[in-house]
Amino acid sequence: MHHSQKFAPSLQELTYHDMKKLLFLFVFTAAALFSNAQHRELGFTSSAQIGFGYGTFYDMNVIMKWGGDHFVQRARIPRTYMNLSNYQGQQYNSMSTGLFYGLEWRKDLTEDLQFTQGTELGGYLNVGTNYENYSPSVRYFLGLRYHPKPRLAFSLELPSSIMTSFYKTNDEWQANRNLTAGIFNETSLFTITYDLRKP
Repeated sequence: MHHSQKFAPSLQELTYHDMKKLLFLFVFTAAALFSNAQHRELGFTSSAQIGFGYGTFYDMNVIMKWGGDHFVQRARIPRTYMNLSNYQGQQYNSMSTGLFYGLEWRKDLTEDLQFTQGTELGGYLNVGTNYENYSPSVRYFLGLRYHPKPRLAFSLELPSSIMTSFYKTNDEWQANRNLTAGIFNETSLFTITYDLRKP
């Protein structure tokens, strides 16, 4: 007699629908925590470094932060897009998104300037007609936060990261893996946030 055994799915066996459920669950949880925090900051961040032109606004991401004066949690959603096309009667679909959750510590340097550091855990998801790509990442950042007004703040962060990728084409996982790591190996992040706290 043979007995079948079931094992918990590995990261490679997670489907797009599983990832979407996790994303919705995370956003719902973050929104609940965000509504009860002392500080509730909402804004935009960009990794573009070519100035305040086309590139910067094209690469804007939504970011939310919640917590106290010197420690906050944060959630960042990278640029998300979908593409639908038809070529010679064949339908092609693709989508790209991501999610990062992090912790941020702040230390006062002057009345209006703070030193910041923290970590982020998350990644990117790219799904197409016959391929899937998951890129989990761990990030550490150093930065400065300037708040000229009590509710308005500007931040500049220098990130270091470790990232790997999992590929799936034609329903088969590929054996090759990519692993990248470095110090200040990503473009700096410029962020503008507004504090929604109650007066």
